[in-house]
Amino acid sequence: MRTIDRVRTLIVVTAAGVMLAGSPAFAVFTPGDLYYASNQAPGNIYNLAGGGHMTGLTPFAVQGCGSLGQMAWSADLTTMYSTAYSCDTVFSISASGVASSYASVLGPTGILWTHDDRLLVVSNMDGWVYDITNPSHPAVVASGMTSPRNIIQLPTGEILVADTGSKKVWDISSGSLVPYASLPGPSYYVVDLDYTSDGRVFATHDTQVYEVTGGTAQLFAWSQAHLMGLAIDRSTDQIFAAPLGNYYVLDITAGGYVSSPGHDWAYSIPGSNNAALDFVPYPSVPVPGALLLGVVGFLGVARGRLRRRTM
Repeated sequence: MRTIDRVRTLIVVTAAGVMLAGSPAFAVFTPGDLYYASNQAPGNIYNLAGGGHMTGLTPFAVQGCGSLGQMAWSADLTTMYSTAYSCDTVFSISASGVASSYASVLGPTGILWTHDDRLLVVSNMDGWVYDITNPSHPAVVASGMTSPRNIIQLPTGEILVADTGSKKVWDISSGSLVPYASLPGPSYYVVDLDYTSDGRVFATHDTQVYEVTGGTAQLFAWSQAHLMGLAIDRSTDQIFAAPLGNYYVLDITAGGYVSSPGHDWAYSIPGSNNAALDFVPYPSVPVPGALLLGVVGFLGVARGRLRRRTM
């Protein structure tokens, strides 16, 4: 994303947030904040924005069950969706931290809000991906995976799923399983996926992180810990990993060998993690119609100032 586009997105989000500050129903999440969901009961979700020492951090939300998977956001950033594997539930969580049951799914792990506004969820138990945009009528999008975990969509449209059991990354965009990348070695862990602003794709694989752009797996980073959760801030292209069962997040942007405390970005987090580590995205934000004129006016003034700065 170009710098000017990032600024415009933040202007719209900020303007909408300011104008809606008195309306909790329309409060929005902040692009670039990093969220971490504990795999321990009661499923605390933490906002790790800023990093550093996290002892005593108050949970942003409590969903009641531990997460083994992923978080996603609606296009307008008003709602987070979080998978709770141990209670077969996908939760919706407001920007004020109120969690509600959204859909029943057997062993949900990965979750994705697609470019065409569908909410997809991965069932680790049955090896399927469901469209749960309408939670009362889930539809099967893809099936046949061994033990799938997390899911992403690339800027070019491909929908990729990390399949733990087969050690593969599948492209399920067509509804069929098309091989995208295979991970080497005897380990069965292929858990989380993410990509940089220029489209480089990374996958966690046991104690290693591979770049798998275009289907070719190249070792990028490694550790003694099991690197499960993966998150990339596409405004800075910083790459973060959360080790299995530990209480810290590593900055692995430089690649190579990574460890704690040498590469800690956040530490002493109150709950341990399995995979759910995700940044609030930087999307084009649709603004509720009643606020459109105000935001357009705000954006026009800001754009003029931005143009003068960049000339």
